[in-house]
Amino acid sequence: MILDSISVVIPLYNKEGFICSCISSVANQTCLPAMLIVVDDGSSDDSYKCAETALEAYPGKSILVRQGNSGVSTARNKGVSLVSTEYVSFLDADDLWDPTFLERIHSLISDYPDASLYCLGHRVNNQTLGKFVPVHGCSAGFRGIIADYFEASIRGSVANSSKVAIRRSALLAFGGFPEGARVGEDLFVWMKLALSGDVACDSFVAVTVNQVDDNSRHSRRGQIPYPINYYCENADAKRMLSRNAKRYLNKIYVPHLAEYIRVRDYGGVSSLVGCYFKINPLVAVASLLLLLMPPSFLLLIKKLRKRLAETFF
Repeated sequence: MILDSISVVIPLYNKEGFICSCISSVANQTCLPAMLIVVDDGSSDDSYKCAETALEAYPGKSILVRQGNSGVSTARNKGVSLVSTEYVSFLDADDLWDPTFLERIHSLISDYPDASLYCLGHRVNNQTLGKFVPVHGCSAGFRGIIADYFEASIRGSVANSSKVAIRRSALLAFGGFPEGARVGEDLFVWMKLALSGDVACDSFVAVTVNQVDDNSRHSRRGQIPYPINYYCENADAKRMLSRNAKRYLNKIYVPHLAEYIRVRDYGGVSSLVGCYFKINPLVAVASLLLLLMPPSFLLLIKKLRKRLAETFF
């Protein structure tokens, strides 16, 4: 069965060891998407060739695009520009879908057609911590419209870049993924979609997120997460945030600050605290107490965060 209303976009950068399995997980869906778009963002390894080979056996319609290295937001936006379906699902090149992922997404869309964002549950395969299912923001067995996306996201994971489908028109209404952003660009998009429409969720676990400590993670250290930077610079937008949306920004801010302190990136600490002071002065000042904490304690915070909630790095 082909789902005429849903396309899939996979941004690809230096994932030669994962991309074939990733594409296979789409090919093995009980319901194929109308189109599969793979956007290679200037990979320096054999990712493009691996994707090209994998797509030769893909049973549906597919497009493989190569562009100069411009960042994951540009790659996702490029993929979105090549589809005409109303809904788009994203899948990171090192992650995998269970065979019923798209079938379950399609069912959510059919039952809640007015939502802007649709989410399922995921498991994690972490290079250091092993396999686990992080705490979900919704209760076990939940299926429906989330009353407050931000309150749920404070409790646990609701959306990430491999377990969602979005209404394409809602994404384009605010310009798509923020190009040039290196940290938190996806979190910003889920926030904007939740602020502009309903979020439908099925907490059923149907995605495997592979967490590998690679150089791309280290290169993002010292960067201010895009949602924090955006609401720091846009006072009018900040005033429109609900209390729980502001609390959700705290959840993004504190773990990033703890990590920058742990690795002694004090330039990053200064920039992040200075920016967040414009959003929540009390939390920004109080969080400086983390400077007094030993690195072992900050590492424990990072490990617990990976166990209990969404990974923001």
